[in-house]
Amino acid sequence: MIGVMEQPGQGKGALYHLAPLGLAVFLFYLSVVFPFALSLVAIPIYIAIVRHGRGYGIVGALGAAMAVYIISGVEWALVFTSVCVLMALAAGEAFKREFPMGKTVATTALLPFLGVIGVFVITAYGSGASLSQAVDNLSTKAVEMMVNKQVEAGGDKELVEFVKSQRQNLVWIFSSVFPALLLNMTLFLALLNFLVARSLSIRFDWKAHMPQHDLSLWRAPEKLAWVMVGGGALSLTGLGGFPAALGLNIVFVLGMVYSIQGLSTAHYLLLKSNATHMVKTIAYILILIAMPWSVLALWSLGLVDALVDLRKMRDLNGISGE
Repeated sequence: MIGVMEQPGQGKGALYHLAPLGLAVFLFYLSVVFPFALSLVAIPIYIAIVRHGRGYGIVGALGAAMAVYIISGVEWALVFTSVCVLMALAAGEAFKREFPMGKTVATTALLPFLGVIGVFVITAYGSGASLSQAVDNLSTKAVEMMVNKQVEAGGDKELVEFVKSQRQNLVWIFSSVFPALLLNMTLFLALLNFLVARSLSIRFDWKAHMPQHDLSLWRAPEKLAWVMVGGGALSLTGLGGFPAALGLNIVFVLGMVYSIQGLSTAHYLLLKSNATHMVKTIAYILILIAMPWSVLALWSLGLVDALVDLRKMRDLNGISGE
């Protein structure tokens, strides 16, 4: 894979070298209007790292971060760096080390997760609040917003009263699963970044993807099922305690992992079906549009696949039907 790396051409103009920087910054601001664009910001930097080397990519990434700083200030620059730059660096390192697909996505998600936690700590410290206070304040605002939306939408009175009566417990739940929510967010962005970068690399022959990385064949490690069972058991120990908080975080994170397995299963079944390319494209678009309900559906599909191996069953049925 190292053979893919090349030195920047001597005959290349300034536009060639500034293009990744400009595209990354453009996509970053586009994500304010279209949130899914955030998963694409790291791709130009990642491609620069893979094709020209780590040093070249880092210089471009720092240039892009500086551009965001000049346009919007230090907070936006920190967000850009912690999410997009770190994601590109992690993806480039995973490619260089030839990580398997699961480890590649996990690595690409973990480094931005740590970066976002760092930015949150810096922001909390700057406001004079501790980390726990900042998380509690954010959770309180989220619960209040949820209650207000129910009231404004004329929701069921009993549901509204129930939510109000459980406000303290809901704040505790939001605060407890804050790390899992952040990790799931970066995991989702890393997965989209991986899939889009791979598709573009194949389409334009950039050689910035691992041929053996096949989404349709990916499965979560079998031992994770027992970890999820243990997390579920811990979450039932009672609200307000550390074991329950730990269990909820385990369930939330592994729920996303099994949603990815569900996506892998759906992708495999669609590839093996006789559906047209248009039908398959519409199916993938619907998965994105229907979130978060589609995540729950994929999570269920992933758990079923983990239990009975739907892909193997489909192949056996296909062979017996020939």
